[in-house]
Amino acid sequence: MSLIQLTVGSYNSPDNQPTIHRFKLDTETGSSTMIDSFVGLSNPSFIAFPQKGVLLAVNEDCNPDDGLTVLHLKDNVYHKIMKSSGEGSAPCHVAVSPDCSFVATANYLGGSVSIFPFDKESGTIGRPKVIQFSGKGSDERRQAGPHAHFVTFTPDGRYMIVPDLGTDALHIIPMKDGKPDGANKTDLKMSPGSGPRHIVFNQKGDIAYLVSELAGTVTIIDYDSEKGTFTTRRVVELDPNHAHASADIHLSSDGRFLYASNRRIDDGLVCYAVDLESGELNRVGFTPTGSHPRNFTITTDGKLQFVACRDDNRIEVYRRNLESGALSLLSTIACPLPVCILLEDSETV
Repeated sequence: MSLIQLTVGSYNSPDNQPTIHRFKLDTETGSSTMIDSFVGLSNPSFIAFPQKGVLLAVNEDCNPDDGLTVLHLKDNVYHKIMKSSGEGSAPCHVAVSPDCSFVATANYLGGSVSIFPFDKESGTIGRPKVIQFSGKGSDERRQAGPHAHFVTFTPDGRYMIVPDLGTDALHIIPMKDGKPDGANKTDLKMSPGSGPRHIVFNQKGDIAYLVSELAGTVTIIDYDSEKGTFTTRRVVELDPNHAHASADIHLSSDGRFLYASNRRIDDGLVCYAVDLESGELNRVGFTPTGSHPRNFTITTDGKLQFVACRDDNRIEVYRRNLESGALSLLSTIACPLPVCILLEDSETV
């Protein structure tokens, strides 16, 4: 049989259950078994692997000293190695730089990004430097200040990109000598009150798709690598219910389908067919899921899709039709308040 390993980050639960969970799943039957879990890590709402055997987890506690925790895998069990303050409240996302020389957290309440040096030899992080944002949006309740929500990099490595839900901006930060140059950032402004949240680039690296939480839309953005320019092309409806809670976005590995999630009303995943020549989107399906699908991920072979349904305390496992993009439920995995799923290479046993 073929097995795939999942590492899952969860929000804190009222009964103080573990917040990092590891499972193995049989990709043919969908049956899963728990490998182990980790207790004592607060609100690891997003996690990342900078290298094999090292796990990074944000601590989204809404405190000034929130930061990033490093865990190392030893004897097939994770051990906490260190925690460093990010000097920014409520980090909600962590990304590893293309050369693995630093990691960056998006600090939601802090309205900033923290840049931590990463030592590959020891698998540890150093003290961060902070890039602070400013401004506000048109929604007085949700946009009273900057709310960095995600960090990624252009496929050519020239820019670090930060969607800011609070200021309706895509912060574009040039890389200089391998580090983000916050002093020379520019902004690509989105529609007022839209609330940019997550973004994904196509494989060619010339088109990005941005999900905006408050507007419930997907924005197609053209990127000219030679000129270093970003241009908004078109806005596509994602959430017709206007629940102000659209969340995650991912492309299938072949680039033929784009998925994005909605929450609060008609929770589920919208599927768009992608024109590989133009990058244009055509909505072709919707799959209802469990409550609050905050995060999801797709296997590299495109055959399975995993959805973290936070408020139903489960991960849903779907088979993907490679030709149509349609999803069909294969199995579920019980897990308290799951909000981030990482997949590791499958193995055949």
